[in-house]
Order: sequence, then structure tokens, then C-alpha cells
Amino acid sequence: MDKQESKTTPALPEPGLYHNVRMEEYQAWPFVNNSVLKILSDERRCPAHAKYYLDHGREDTPALKFGRAMDAYILEPQRFFERYAVCPKCDRRTKEGKQAYLEFEAAASGKEILQEEDMEKIIQIAESVSNSQAMRLIQGGQSQICAVWQDKETGLMCKARYDYYQKDIPMITDLKSTSDCSPEGFALDVFKYGYFQQAGFYCLGHEALTGEEPLFAIFAIEKEPPFVHASYELGARTIEAGKNAARQALRKYKQCLDSGHWPMYSDKIVLLDMPVFAQQKFGINPYQV
Repeated sequence: MDKQESKTTPALPEPGLYHNVRMEEYQAWPFVNNSVLKILSDERRCPAHAKYYLDHGREDTPALKFGRAMDAYILEPQRFFERYAVCPKCDRRTKEGKQAYLEFEAAASGKEILQEEDMEKIIQIAESVSNSQAMRLIQGGQSQICAVWQDKETGLMCKARYDYYQKDIPMITDLKSTSDCSPEGFALDVFKYGYFQQAGFYCLGHEALTGEEPLFAIFAIEKEPPFVHASYELGARTIEAGKNAARQALRKYKQCLDSGHWPMYSDKIVLLDMPVFAQQKFGINPYQV
């Protein structure tokens, strides 16, 4: 079901693809997203962390704010200043600075505030990538497409927000800011930050809605000058690994939801030793019987 042409969506949308949905509205939909599934897949975290995220949301860090603003400026530059206000440099220790900031704050009501230095960097990044061949990944389609679907195995309602979608291919593209977009470095990021699971989850949803298996690409952009960038299409094995990870996390979510129990690591006393390298550093042979 394709509902991209819809200008408005119901409070609780039916399965489909939606365009022109405000981020605040999307975030209010009480469906399973990749952020909570990523917590459930992380061996260093537990379901109790996932429940806290569901109840309180995710901390909005400077890195998240910068990445969100960069995406908005590159993908929807004509609408950027409807959502963002750039804070001028002013010394709020002075009377004049305090007054200038109060005037800015009043004018920026309802918008997300972006620091001037971050805005300058985002403009430089956009100029750097504007003539890149990688820009083909975000041309000829639509940005910020929201997907809603029901997972067949668990019955859970799920949601995703594609940075960019090219229907004719079909292909989903995600923008990522990074410190290293070399093939070797970014391949590690795909695993370390769970981008493979995000890709698998999105592909599962798209297949459920359209019957088509989409390609999944990443437009990776380094955050520091000279703003090196690269485009990658994730391979079939990486996508399949992501689907498997997403399915496992969905099952765990369903189990916690049905039981009403979001456990911590263990309720029992567990024997714990330092890592092998740490034991060896202090003269312990962990392999000695």
C-alpha cells in the first residue's frame, strides 16, 4: 500500500508508506522502531535499558542533533529554516549579549536551535558533497518517507523513517556522519553502530509492504574537513545478517511485552573473571588447569 501522496496521516496510521509526516508526529506513533531493537541486540545492554528508552526516550546528544540537522539541510534545504533557527554568536555575560539572545529565543520559538559554528560546518559539508557522484543516491525520489507495517511472525506494529527513497529501483538511502568513511573503517562502523540491523529491519518492513526487496545504500560523510565522503550499497550477506538480528530483537521485544518483564542481566550471582589479556598481564595463566 503506497500512501506517499498523502499530505496528512491519521493519529495511528495503517500499514503503508507516508510522505510529509512531521518528525514529532512520527515519534508519537507507538510502534516498534529500530532504536529500541538495537538496544535489545546489544550484548552490553539488557531489556531493562530498552524499557527505560520506551518510557523516557533517547538522550538528545550534540552528535545526534548535528547529524539530524545535517540530514535536514542536505535532504530538504528548502524546508530547513522552517525547522531550525541558527543562534548568533553573542556574549551572554554582557547586557547586550543577553538582550540579543532573548530576542533570538523569542523569534526562534518552536524551532530547533542550531549553533552558528555547526551551521557553518553543515554548509561546508553540503558544498563539499554537492557535485559528488554519490548525490545520485538522493536524487529522483523522496526524502523522509515513513513506513508502517505489521511483523508477520510477532504481530508487532513497526515503523521506520527512510532518509531517502527511490521507488523505481527500489532503494532506501541513509545519510551517516562519521569520522572515517574509508571502506575498511566504515565497514567496522556498519557493525559497531548496528547499521546492518537498521538496514535489515527497514528491508523487512519494505518487503512486508510492497513485496519487493529493496537495495539499501549509505551516503557516508566525514564530520571534519575536508569532509571526505563515500557511497556504499550494503551487500546481500550484510543485509541478511541485519534481518536475522532484527528478527531476534523483535522476538525478545514480544517476549518482554507479553510477560510484562524487562529483565536486567541476571537475578543470580554470576562468577566473573577479568578478560584473558588482563589476567596474563599480572602473571595469571587462564588456560592452566
